[in-house]
Order: sequence, then structure tokens, then C-alpha cells
Amino acid sequence: MRIWVLYPLLTLFLASLASAASAPTPGSSQDSFTLLWTSDVDGEVLSVKAVDLNGDGKDDVVTNSLYVASYGRSGTVLGFDNRGQLIWKYLAGLLENSYTTDKGFTVVGAGPYASMLNPSGQEVWKRSTRTSQMQTIESQEVYAADLTGDGKDDAVIGSNLGGKGSFLVIRDSSGEELASILYKGLESPYVIDSADLNGDKKQELLVGSLKYTPNTISGSNTPAYGRPTTFMVYDVSGSLLWSDGYEGAVTAVEACDIDLDGFPEVIAGSQGKAVAYTSKGKRLWEYQVDGQVNSLDCIRFEANGSLDVIAGAGRTYVIKANGEPRWAYSSGTAYSVKAFDFGGDGSPELVIGTSSLKVVDSKGQLVFRMDGTGNINSVDVGDLKGDGYGQIVFGSKDHKVRVLDGSKYAQVASADNFYLLADKAYKNNDYNLTVFYGNKAQEYYDMAGRDTDKIKAKNMVDKASRYSDGDKYYNISQYYFDRGQYAEAITFADRAVDEYKRVNDMRKLDALSEIKKNADLIPKAGSNMEAARKAFSERDWAKAAEYAALARSSYNLLRNSTMEVEAAQIINKCRAYGEFAREINESQNYVLLNNYGNATYHLELAHGAYLKLNDTVLLPQYEGVYESAQAIKQNSDVIVYGSIGVILLIFLLASAAIVLVLVYFVQKGGFQALARLLEDKSPSYGGGGLRKDNGPSKPGGLRNLRGRTGESIGDSYVKRY
Repeated sequence: MRIWVLYPLLTLFLASLASAASAPTPGSSQDSFTLLWTSDVDGEVLSVKAVDLNGDGKDDVVTNSLYVASYGRSGTVLGFDNRGQLIWKYLAGLLENSYTTDKGFTVVGAGPYASMLNPSGQEVWKRSTRTSQMQTIESQEVYAADLTGDGKDDAVIGSNLGGKGSFLVIRDSSGEELASILYKGLESPYVIDSADLNGDKKQELLVGSLKYTPNTISGSNTPAYGRPTTFMVYDVSGSLLWSDGYEGAVTAVEACDIDLDGFPEVIAGSQGKAVAYTSKGKRLWEYQVDGQVNSLDCIRFEANGSLDVIAGAGRTYVIKANGEPRWAYSSGTAYSVKAFDFGGDGSPELVIGTSSLKVVDSKGQLVFRMDGTGNINSVDVGDLKGDGYGQIVFGSKDHKVRVLDGSKYAQVASADNFYLLADKAYKNNDYNLTVFYGNKAQEYYDMAGRDTDKIKAKNMVDKASRYSDGDKYYNISQYYFDRGQYAEAITFADRAVDEYKRVNDMRKLDALSEIKKNADLIPKAGSNMEAARKAFSERDWAKAAEYAALARSSYNLLRNSTMEVEAAQIINKCRAYGEFAREINESQNYVLLNNYGNATYHLELAHGAYLKLNDTVLLPQYEGVYESAQAIKQNSDVIVYGSIGVILLIFLLASAAIVLVLVYFVQKGGFQALARLLEDKSPSYGGGGLRKDNGPSKPGGLRNLRGRTGESIGDSYVKRY
């Protein structure tokens, strides 16, 4: 259980500021609720109920009127149609209160009697509320609902007999008593509600009580809201299921499934607090409020959230399902509160009855206020026009029942909601949905006469339409692009560009520029790639490399790495083929020049290129040049080795001739003749020195060598000299 102690003090200050800041400005929402009709009922209005009494699909109004004069009091219960025409009137005598169900049945507490009226205002039954004719009924609380699950409304009457105790009587739809619960002392039923707490299709009674203080002077009892009381829960047989004690009167009760678990929680209000219980009576939380809780209601404030509790007290509080505060509005004392989503946008408004009527939106901002009504005891919301919009019904101390038409507010709220939905769709780039919601917003702004807002919605629709058309052309362009129809892709891309230029969407324009660039490059790249492949297959390496280079450049811009690599491979192969052809040609040229060394050098370079290509088509060309080079080598070897052989042969022949000459020379005594010749020529010197001898030479010298004429070499030599 959470107790928010400091929150009321803080929110009192903040909400007072918010209330001042949230006052509607003239011409904003103040004219959104218009008075539909008013009826003077000649007495203080205690309760109002919007309900279809005649089955025409339009809500009518059931109310009551209490007139107090010096001679006593009198009351009536009245039924009005949806246009404010009185359709029936029931004289209730000493009226204490009345309660009307959703089916249009009304239980009336009128002092010593209680009665049930059907939707036509006719009495279904009437029963006494006292045990003897001498008893005085000092107060009375009534309630009605289908308690037994038979589809018919039953009644609960709580009567205060003063010092003689009080009792709670449960009667079925025919008026027969189902159960009676006796209250001892000065405690009396004060507020009553019901709910099926255990899922048995029968309603349990939720009863808050009030204690009285005896007035010895007047002989009557005075309500004592500060005296301890008990909050009690009964089954339809009158058995007590659970209870909880309070320091003061329990002044409001409500049952609603705030946590959406399938079982309703019970909310009770008292002086200074609102308390939430599980269906079995366990306290969930306690929330501190300013003043006494007079009215409770529940509604969902978040689309996917649980229900919030609305408590009308010294201010109006919105409490989350976990007991934490959502916000509080400084409404003044709220006698009655009703939550209703007028715009159907998931953001409910609160109708608050104080000394004036106030309507606040889901953020606690005042959107409408109507003064001059006196204290408003009861408010309700129904569809009196049958147009699906809510109308506010309220009754006050100034004896009047009023109906305010919320159609215009609902139209504006709906329009605002559609505009927000359109804006959200627009931000999510869902332009078709933007157009749909924007057109709805225009329609409702038009009905509400909000021309400025209508233009605003129209501008959004126009902008979204351009985006929608732009997206349409964009998608068509992308469709053709994905299927390789690039000319069509460019055509629709240009149309999309025209639309996006009107809304200055640079992001989309950049995307379209990329599509157009790619749509232009891809066919060029593909064409160049095909030309490169064709030239390559035809072994036109120069053209293949040229086209592949163009294709590679395009694929680089397209960021197509796979095709860029393939183009690069073609280029590299073309270079290798070019290298092979160049080196083979060089080698061939050197072959023609019989330059085996250079021919072999370039042949080796060609071989390296061949190994890279591994193209067997090149092998015959390579082998042809290789064989030519080998032939040069063989011819060169023949010449070299032949020359060497000739030289060796000449040398051998010359050597042989020399040997023969020497042999012949020796055989003919050539050496002796040579010696004598040398001796003849050598001079004689006296004194044992060198001597020249001019005497005849000794026989057997050079004369013994024969010349060509048969003379000896020596004879020839003598004749010469």
C-alpha cells in the first residue's frame, strides 16, 4: 500500500498555477460546448441520468427535483426526451433521492416509501420503508442494478431511522424482499454501489456509511462526517463478505477493473483519502486528497494502459492504477465527476461539477467553463442527438437541468486527433495514411468551422500527396531498375524528382540521383563488359583491354566489386597476352637476325607470360620460335666447330709438312751443310779470339741439299753470293 502524503501539498501549488495557465482563451475551445436545452424543474436537482427511455437510439434524461419550503418539502422525478420535452412526471412526496439504471428503471426513495418506475415513468411497485407507522425516516439512500443476474433490475434501499437504528433492504424486480440488513446505533447507509467481485454473475453490494450525532434540542440527528464508520461489502443474500474501518464517513464508492485482470477493484472515498481494494478486501493503496471525496469514476488515460481513478474532492485528482499520481486539477470542491472521451481519440476529458461546470482535457488543461449555475450536484454524459457525440447533462441547485452539446468539441478533438495521426504517419513516411487522416482532419475541422486548422490539414495533405506521388514514381523507378529496364527507371526517376523538388526533400533527391547515375552507368558498364568479353574471345587483346578498362571504371562508381574484379582480370590477361606477343615478336626478329642470345632472352620472357596465361593456343607459336632459335644455335655450332676443325686440319697439315721437310733435311745432311756454311761465314780473330775463316768449307755442308734443279742448297747459295 502506498500513501502519498506530500503529494497533495505539492500538487495544490502546481495545479493552481496550471489552472490559471490553462484558462481557455476566447475563441479557442470555450465555444466548443453549446447549450442544447435547459429545463427548470422547480427544485434543487439531486441527480441526472442520460438513458434511452423510448428505444429510439437517442438518450433521454431522467432527473429529480427537491423543493424545500417552510412547511416541508416535496419532490418529483421527471423524464425528458432528448429535445428537452417533458414526457412524464412522478410525484415523489418526501423525496430523499432517486437512482436510474442503464435500462431506464428508476428507484425512488421518498421518506416512508420506496418505489420502482419503469422507463415510461409508471410505478412498477411501491413498498414501505419503515417498520411501524410511528417511525420517522431521517435520510434515505437508494440504488438499483441487476443484482441476481436474472436480467432484471433489483433495488436497494438504505433508510435511517434515527436513534432507532437503520437498515438496508434488498428487493427484487417485483418488489419482493430478498434480504434485510440491520445497522445498530447511529450508523446509516450513505452511498451504495455494486459489482460482481467473484465472477458468479451476481452482484455484491458496496456500502459506505455515515454516523449521526443526536441533537437533544431538536430531537433529530445531525450528520457527523468525522466520526468513525465502516465500509462493508455484502452478497445479495445480505451476508457480510468483508469490511474496513474508517475514521470518518465513507462518502463515495466505485468498482472498476483498474488493473484489467478480469476482476473489479473497489474504490472507496472518505475525508482526506481514496482507498483501493482487491475484490477480496485487501488494500492496494491509499491516496491522500484535499477535502472529502464526493464522487469517483474510472477511465483509461493511456491507449494500452490500465484504468485511472478520478476522485472529485477539494480538487479533482487523476490516480494511476498503482496508486501513483497522474495529475490534479484545482477545480474547487468537485461534487460530481464524469470521465468521457468526447473526441474518441483515446484521450478522455473530465466533466467536473463544482460551483460551475468545468471540462478539462486528458492533460488537466481547462477547455470549457460555464458559470452561473450554482452548485452542480450531478453530471452525466450521453448521446442525446444520436450522432455519436457526447452531450453533457447536469443538474444544479438553481433548479435547472441543462444539456450541453459537445459535438463541436468532439469534432475539433477528432480533427486534432486525426491531424496528430496524419502527422505521425507523415513522420513515418507513410504518406497514403497521412492523406487519409489529413482528409479526415479537414472534414472535421470543416464541420467545426475551424478554417485555419482546415488549411493546416490541407497543406499537410498536399505535401503528403506530393510525397505519395513521388514515392509512387520512386517505387516504379526502382521496380524498373531492379529488372534492368534502365531507360524506364530514369524516366520515372525524373518524375519523382519533380515531386520531391516541390517539398525540397534532399534525402529523396539524393537517392534518386543515385538511381539515375546507376541506371546510366549499369548499361554502359554492361555493354563495355560484353564488348570486352567478345574482343577477348576473338583474341583482340587491345580492344578487350580498352573495353574492360571502361567497364571497370563504371563498376567502380557503381561499387560493384565483383564485376570490377572481373574487368580487372580481363585487363591483366590482355596485358599478359600483349606481353607474350611482344616478346615472341622480339624473339622472332632476333631469330631472323640469327641473334640466338637476344632471341633466347625474349623467348624466356614470352615463356613467363605463357605460364601466366596457361593458354595452349599459344604453344605452337612459342614452339615455332623456340625451334627457330634452336636451329640458329645448331647452325652456329656447325660453323664454329667446322671452323675449328678446318683450322686444326690446316695446323695438322702444316705440322706434317714441317715434319716432312725436317725429315728430308736431316736425311740429306742439311744440318752438316748448314754447319759448314756457318763456319765459312764466321770471321777469324787472332789471339785465340773469334777468327774469320775464309777458307773452303768442308764437304757435306749445304751443298749436299738439293734444290729444284738438282743442285744442292749449298751450290745455290754459293752461286748467289
